[in-house]
Amino acid sequence: MKKMKTALVLSGGGSRGSYEVGVWQALCEAGIDIDMACGTSVGAINAAMVVLGDAARAGELWKTLETDMIFDRDTDAKPYFDRLDTIVRSIDELSDKYSRVGGAFETLSGVIGEKGRELNDAFARKAGMTVDDALIYSKEIIKEHGAGSSGMLNVLKKYIPAGKFFKSKVDYGMITCEYPAFREEYFYKEDIPHDMLHEHIAASASCFPAARYAMIGDRKYVDGGYGDNLPVKMALFRGVERIVAVNLKAVGTVDKKLLEEVARRHPHYILVEPKWDLGNFLIFEPDVAARNLRLGYLDGMKALGLLDGDRFAFKKGAFRSDEVMNADDAAYLFRLDPEKIYTRTALKSGLKAKVAEARKMLTERGIEPAAPSDRVKPADTLKKLQLLKAECPSEALAVYIAGSLKEFGADSIYAGRNIEKLMKDEVRTAKYIVEKGLFGE
Repeated sequence: MKKMKTALVLSGGGSRGSYEVGVWQALCEAGIDIDMACGTSVGAINAAMVVLGDAARAGELWKTLETDMIFDRDTDAKPYFDRLDTIVRSIDELSDKYSRVGGAFETLSGVIGEKGRELNDAFARKAGMTVDDALIYSKEIIKEHGAGSSGMLNVLKKYIPAGKFFKSKVDYGMITCEYPAFREEYFYKEDIPHDMLHEHIAASASCFPAARYAMIGDRKYVDGGYGDNLPVKMALFRGVERIVAVNLKAVGTVDKKLLEEVARRHPHYILVEPKWDLGNFLIFEPDVAARNLRLGYLDGMKALGLLDGDRFAFKKGAFRSDEVMNADDAAYLFRLDPEKIYTRTALKSGLKAKVAEARKMLTERGIEPAAPSDRVKPADTLKKLQLLKAECPSEALAVYIAGSLKEFGADSIYAGRNIEKLMKDEVRTAKYIVEKGLFGE
C-alpha cells in the first residue's frame, strides 16, 4: 500500500500541550510516520520535538515542566512588571466595584459604552479573546510569577538541538506575529537561520500581553495565536496527502471556514480535540501534564479508529456500535476514570462498584424506590425529583430511578417519555443499569 505524506498540525494552548504529544504517541503506535510538523505557540514547540522524532523524550519533558521553568521575572524587566502589576490592581478594583454575572466579571465593554463594545469586538477578532479575557489572562500569569522568556529559551535549547533539528528529513512550519502590527508571519524550516531556531520558536510561544514580546534580530514578535492558532494552511501549501490536526481549543484565532472546507473536501483529514477540561493553560504541573498526555493518546487512538468511545475509551469491538454511546454516558455519569481503556468486564465491574456506593447513600438517607405510576400524582413525582436533585449527585439519582424501573417495570413513573425528557441522562443511565444487571443481585 502506498505511504501517504502526512502532516501533524498542532495548535497553541499553553500548558495543555502535553495532550498533543499524547496524540503523536498514538500515531507512532499506529505506525504512521510524520513527514511534516507545524504548529503555533506551544504547538510550535511540540512540532519541533516531532521533527526530532523522539516521542518518549517529548513525553518526559512534559512530565517535568513546571511554571517557573517556562515563565520568569527577569530583574531587567522590572519596569514592565510594575506596569502589569498596576493592571492587575485595576482588575481587582473593577471586580470589587462591579457585580459578578454567572461567576465571570462584567464585560469591560459594558462599563465603557458603545465605543467600548466596538473596540472590544475589534480586539476579539484580532486576538481571539475579549479585552476582559486578555486582562484576566495577564493577571493569572502574574499571580503565578511568570512572564519572562529566559526560562523557555533554556528549555528549548536543552531539548531541541538545532543541529539534529536541521538534519532531520521531517519538514517544519510555525507562525508568529510581528508586533505591534500583529501581522502574522509564517516560517518553514528553510526560512529559519540555524543559529536562530530557538528564538523563532520562542517568538511563536510569546503569549503577549501576559509575557513580553520576543525578539528576532531587531524585530519584535508575539504569540502566533493572534494570527493563526491552528496553521493547517501550512500543511496544505506543502501538498500533504493526510492531515492530523490537534486543536486544544484555547484562546487564539482559528480560521473556522477554512477548517470546515478542509473537513468537507480533504479525503484524509483527521481533527482531534479534547473531550475533557485540560486545566488552566497558564499553569504547568507535571501531574496535570501526565493526565493530559494520556487523554491525548486515547483520543488519538479513537480518532484513528483503534479504540471506540467518545469521552471514554473502550477496547475496539468490545461493545456493539449501538451500545457504545450508552456505555459512554453511564461511565460519565458515574465519574469513572477517563484515563483507562475499558473492556466489557472492566466497565461492568467499575459501574457495579459505583452503583453499590450510590445505593448505600440512598439507604442511609432513607430514600426508597418510587411507587408505581398509578399510585402517585405527576406533580408529586416532579417535586420529589427536584428535592432529590438538590440532595443527591446525578449518579445517585440514576440509581434511584433504576430501582423504580427494576421493581415496577413498565408501571414505574419513570418509564414514561415525559420524565425522560426532563432528566434525559439520568433516565437513560438508569435503564442501562437495569438492562446490564448492575445492581449486583
